[in-house]
Amino acid sequence: MNRETWIETVLNQVHFAPDRKKIRQELLEHMEDRMEEFEDEERVLQSMGDPTELGKELNREHKPWLGWLWLFSWIFLISMLCLAMLLSIVTGISAFSDARDRMDLEEVYKAKIKYYDENYNHTGDVYFNWETNYSVALLDTEITFRNFCYDDYDGKLVIYITSEGEYNFGKNILYVEVDDASFSYAEHETGLNIEGEQVGVYVLTFERFDKKKKVVTVSYEKFGEGFSFDIDLSTGEVMP
Repeated sequence: MNRETWIETVLNQVHFAPDRKKIRQELLEHMEDRMEEFEDEERVLQSMGDPTELGKELNREHKPWLGWLWLFSWIFLISMLCLAMLLSIVTGISAFSDARDRMDLEEVYKAKIKYYDENYNHTGDVYFNWETNYSVALLDTEITFRNFCYDDYDGKLVIYITSEGEYNFGKNILYVEVDDASFSYAEHETGLNIEGEQVGVYVLTFERFDKKKKVVTVSYEKFGEGFSFDIDLSTGEVMP
């Protein structure tokens, strides 16, 4: 029996395969040490004993269930660390995406109302621009009528509205009525604010509006929900 066959016989008795490499290295080192004493491979192998019995003894020392438990523990630990890192990365990306997509209600509103700001518009076409900031509650949402503006150039009444809460006005904003004026055009921008709450900015335009009117009624009704109030266009005062 040569050296390699002797070592393989030992290792075949060791059931925990991951330990075999280490055992092989230790056996080779013992053999090298004894070669200096016996100077003959056959005598070295005889001095080390029966390979089968030695393998069984080593197998008892390297208990398979402990070895596998240790190995699986490390695999589990590494897997959990990798999962934690992955979740951290995904959460970070998601948080960055959410933060990037959040809507700043006031910034959007200021951008849309800019045309009727007297510091911006110097044409003299703005007949009135009343900052009413009148709020009504609708379906757990605060609807605020921010501005009533009349553009004398094209004869249109423009109303700016913002909303904060669970309800998204969306296309339902088309149900807002202003006396007998003709609804002409609407635009809206909606999203979530930093707290994750629904917010929106809405711009409504009405044609054939009589600018000489002193008081008009603004109303809304849909699915049994609604509100109504008057506004004095000579002062901008709201009369619930």
